Amino acid sequence: MIQRYEVVLTTQSPVHIGCGTKISKKEYVYYQNSNQVKIIDLVKFFRFLDEKKLVDDYQLFAADSYQSLGKWFKEKKVNLNQVENLTAYTVKNHANNKDDEKEIHMFLKDVYGNPYIPGSSLKGALRTAILSGLVKNRSQELFSAQKFRDNFKVSKKYRKKEMNKSSQWIENRVLNTLQLKNRKGNWINHSNALTSILRGISISDSAPIDKSRLAICPKIDYSIQQNPSKVMLLRECIVPQTEVRFYMSLDPVYLSKAGVDIEFLQKSIQSFYMLQRDCWLSKFPSWKENGEPHCRLFLGGGTGFQSKTITQSLYGDQALNLISELLQNRFNEHKHNLDVGQGVSPRKLKCTKYDGETYLMGECEVAFRCLSE
Repeated sequence: MIQRYEVVLTTQSPVHIGCGTKISKKEYVYYQNSNQVKIIDLVKFFRFLDEKKLVDDYQLFAADSYQSLGKWFKEKKVNLNQVENLTAYTVKNHANNKDDEKEIHMFLKDVYGNPYIPGSSLKGALRTAILSGLVKNRSQELFSAQKFRDNFKVSKKYRKKEMNKSSQWIENRVLNTLQLKNRKGNWINHSNALTSILRGISISDSAPIDKSRLAICPKIDYSIQQNPSKVMLLRECIVPQTEVRFYMSLDPVYLSKAGVDIEFLQKSIQSFYMLQRDCWLSKFPSWKENGEPHCRLFLGGGTGFQSKTITQSLYGDQALNLISELLQNRFNEHKHNLDVGQGVSPRKLKCTKYDGETYLMGECEVAFRCLSE
């Protein structure tokens, strides 16, 4: 019998789900005194340009990469009330970037312009936690550290292919375990996603989130020496203490043989959160202990490597060296070969600012409420 649940995510820090769209300072107006950002409604804006005979002027302005829309409005004597009429919505800027109006990476929105979190984003985060729970204490059986290192001995041209093959091999052994036949009566290969037990988990997109729960937050990396990086980009985020609701169905036909049920799911989320806390976050002096373990996960963009990998689950004490090698070979310009000497890899804490406080990106509390009779 299919089991149905309501899933409630309560954001503990800013959460960013990107839509792939970035807006420049030519598409929003920033008021320094109030730290407010006016996101322009483009349909209303271009109608306004046409009515005021400003289309050509705007084209010339758009070719200038230095001036902001706010300054252009001021030059054209567009008053505050007119700007308000052209505004789709207003968000507060928590980046304190008064001297530099940067690109803003926008949050995903539905056809009505309301932010939401797709079920695929939540399922992806749950998938990592489930995979971590299933491979825990099985590293020798699944994949040796030496074989992992051997992938780096092949040429750079083939290295990514070998790493992908290794990841697929683990997935085949742990997740793709359903015994299924195709229409011709032949067994479906376990490299095919149709054989994944995760077919037994269905998650809806979230209910729409009110735009008043959006804010502009900066991307900030903190080193182990607690030095913050320069703010390089801004993200539109859901603010802390926002409840986001989904519906989830679990089908025991697919899940029961792997031992996955709601209790396993909750324990896997908690265990994966503790693993990140104890093996990575705790290495940073600026990170504060949150007390007892929580049923929490890190969701969305900017949460960092550790929230999207099971390397620590697979390799335990050997993970530091392996992660350092992996990142060095993928991003050698960042000198990840130095991570081992600092006792943590990657050696940057992915953070943001909201209301003057520093937060880890994307931290959410998860609660499940059974809806089945």
